[in-house]
Amino acid sequence: MKRSDPQRINDILRSLDAIEVARTYLHTQSENPDLEDIVLAAVTHHLFVIGEAAKSLSPEARNSLPELPWRDIIRQRDFIGHHYFKLESAAIWATIDQPLAQLKAALSG
Repeated sequence: MKRSDPQRINDILRSLDAIEVARTYLHTQSENPDLEDIVLAAVTHHLFVIGEAAKSLSPEARNSLPELPWRDIIRQRDFIGHHYFKLESAAIWATIDQPLAQLKAALSG
């Protein structure tokens, strides 16, 4: 069964919320040295989901929000999926600040 654009946008928004929760949890439980790797794995998974959902959106849906860097979002998904061994935690953490806030604002509004 094919998912609709609204379902895929909801998938993106749910993953954005999950990333926020994971980051908050990491900051409140910072005394656990193993937690960063666990949270990083969860964040990476949700970035993959965001990229997969973005990749599967119709061209019309992506074109309706031209201010979003769809190509970069999709490329990140491809990188996570195919070059996971080259992932650097600093690059993942940098992704989840301003770019994800911009994505959430655009899709929520």
